[in-house]
Amino acid sequence: MKTLKLFVFILLYTIPSYAQIKIDYSDPEEVAQKFLEYFYKGQWFDAAKYCGAADCQKQIEIMMTKMALDDVTQEEGKCVATVDSIKIDNSQVKGTIFFTKKCSATDKGEKKKLNIVKIDEKWLVDYVFKRDKYL
Repeated sequence: MKTLKLFVFILLYTIPSYAQIKIDYSDPEEVAQKFLEYFYKGQWFDAAKYCGAADCQKQIEIMMTKMALDDVTQEEGKCVATVDSIKIDNSQVKGTIFFTKKCSATDKGEKKKLNIVKIDEKWLVDYVFKRDKYL
């Protein structure tokens, strides 16, 4: 019985720490930053939750398979991305996120961009894996 109480106590205090962090989907920068954070940590299926492209989870699976076949390694947690700027088009439903990817302290950084789209009042990253073009 004491073991059961201990187990329940541990469960009650550890499960909330694994819960997904709430973000403001009305803020495209916040959505993009969270997507990039998960993506570069190697938590691709968590990143897919912030993706608005059709079948994003399937796209992530294809990317992972292609990485394995091409022997491409992603050193999870080594690279970080910082959102530099956002450009929203006149329709207010599409935009581009410009960010810098750095993989070491001495790295000057690589400038990249991502498309974003507003779906049902939520900004989501419009990421689709294209052949051998990794993010």
